[in-house]
Amino acid sequence: MEKVIIKHIRDKKHRYVGTFVALPDVDQGVVRVGWSKCHRLDKEKNRINKISSKKKGLTIAMTRAKKGTKKPLAFTLADEMLKFIERISRYYKGENIISPAIYTMGE
Repeated sequence: MEKVIIKHIRDKKHRYVGTFVALPDVDQGVVRVGWSKCHRLDKEKNRINKISSKKKGLTIAMTRAKKGTKKPLAFTLADEMLKFIERISRYYKGENIISPAIYTMGE
């Protein structure tokens, strides 16, 4: 249970919009999920395709997975997060998954 799973999220125009990370915590026997979302202005001005943006997004997602966050998941990433949690639950069978709060329009 030591493999880290990373997913870079893209929009319909194939622009980078965020990153999800599944980080196993071997000591506690859980898998922690972290996320990051790029700034809207970066995406509109097409400054996102640089490697540094992906690295920064990955760093933020890893930090949120390790330390946790009280910040709820961005609404625009909710559907992708549900798919990601389904994917990692198949990969890490029998492990508890600690994920960020996901809010939908009805809540």
